[in-house]
Amino acid sequence: MYCPNPDCPHARETGQPAEYREGIEECQDCGSTLAEAGPESPAVAYERFVPVFEIPSAGLLPFVESLLQSSGMRFFVKGVGSGFDFVSGPVKVYVEPDRADEARELLAEVSAAPENDGPVLVDEDAEPSS
Repeated sequence: MYCPNPDCPHARETGQPAEYREGIEECQDCGSTLAEAGPESPAVAYERFVPVFEIPSAGLLPFVESLLQSSGMRFFVKGVGSGFDFVSGPVKVYVEPDRADEARELLAEVSAAPENDGPVLVDEDAEPSS
């Protein structure tokens, strides 16, 4: 037996209808008459994500994730480990199809960066060179 009232305090607090054992006829939280079956769960639409980027170096993963998170993009990473392996292949980033072009553009500079260049240190006291 379930409380059918979506405004029931229990449903508002937990996101789920109150459930009662057989023989109880009224919700103790809101007083509604109980129903035999619970409400149908909303169908979750399966959304296919598309691959947009292969991470050339495992050290870039936090940077790539940060870029995508800051843009509010939903994504996931497949093949995380030590980088490329013969079972799962390279580390790949997948995003929502409608944001794939945006993600590729955002990550284009990451893939164009030279692999062996380290960070560039800036000396704030030095005079600018011309």
